Amino acid sequence: MGMWLNRLYVFGALLVAITLAATLAPVAEAELEGEGSGLVQLRSMMALAVSPTGAVERAPVTLLLQARSPATSHDLCRMSPRIVDALVRVLAVNPIPMGRNRTIDPSDIEPLLTEAANKALGRHQVASVSVVDGARSLGRGVASRLPFSSVLGCSDVSKVSAGGG
Repeated sequence: MGMWLNRLYVFGALLVAITLAATLAPVAEAELEGEGSGLVQLRSMMALAVSPTGAVERAPVTLLLQARSPATSHDLCRMSPRIVDALVRVLAVNPIPMGRNRTIDPSDIEPLLTEAANKALGRHQVASVSVVDGARSLGRGVASRLPFSSVLGCSDVSKVSAGGG
């Protein structure tokens, strides 16, 4: 009897997970189909950073892409795996400089990242790439309140709140 009860719990949990996934996917897609701001947040990641003493460490960063036009933000999200791969290759060769207070200074790296993103796309769609210190969720709506929203996927950031998330 206990085995059937366990199977029933597993089946119920799978049913709830599938229902949530089916419900939330159109919400996330609807946020991307509008004009948007043209600012696209990629998933957060651990990037190499070099301290003033020369030690190489890992630092959590969030990548933001500024699209050439707001209408292309959906295309950037669709191509985000290719873009992230190109950006990771650049960050592996060029670690982000870190200040004495352990904050990153990505100003020298950002032009290289912008060039790599456009090269990965094969056309000039990305106006700039910004690197934000820390894993952040800058989006809004249901998708930004989910667990791990700052580390999964890609979202069009319509409004960046003053708190940052």
